[in-house]
Amino acid sequence: DKVEAYADNSSNPAPTESDYSTAGVTGVTAANLADINVAIDALVAGDVDSAAKIQAIVDQVIADLAAAAEVVAAIDKVEAYADNNANTVPELADYSTAGVTGVTAANLDDVNAAIDALVAGDVDSASEIQAIVDQVIADLASAAAVVAAIDKVEAYADNSSNPAPTESDYSTAGV
Repeated sequence: DKVEAYADNSSNPAPTESDYSTAGVTGVTAANLADINVAIDALVAGDVDSAAKIQAIVDQVIADLAAAAEVVAAIDKVEAYADNNANTVPELADYSTAGVTGVTAANLDDVNAAIDALVAGDVDSASEIQAIVDQVIADLASAAAVVAAIDKVEAYADNSSNPAPTESDYSTAGV
C-alpha cells in the first residue's frame, strides 16, 4: 500500500489523509500529516505493514505533538509574564513542563521576580529561562552564605566560646 511504499522509499508519493483513512488509521489531519509522514519515512515497510502498526505510529506522533504544544504553552506563559506582570503568574508546573529545572516552592517567588524584571524576548526559550533560574539559585546561595557569615560573626561577638570567624567569614560578610 501507499504507506508501506513511502516507508520503503520516500521518493514514492507521500501518503495523504485519505490514504491513512483508507488503511483504517484514525487521527491523521492536515495539521499533523507532515509530521506523521516524517515518522513513516524514518521507518521501513515492515514497520508499517498493518493498520495497527501505522495507528501506533500515528498515536505516538499525536502524543509527541501534544507534549510539544504543552512545552510551548508553558514557555509562552513565562514569556507573557515577563512582558506584563498583569498576565498569569507562572507556577511550578509551568517551569517543569517547559523543561526548566531547579524551580521549587521555596524559590518560585524569586524566580518569578527575576522573570518579571525582564522582557518577553529575554525568556522565549527553555534555555533562556533555565539561565535565569540558575542565576536566581546562585544569587540565593550567595545571599545565604552572607547571612551565615554574619551570623557566625555575631555569634562570636555575643560569646567568644562560639567558633571564631575566619578571614573568609569576614570577607563573605562584607567586612
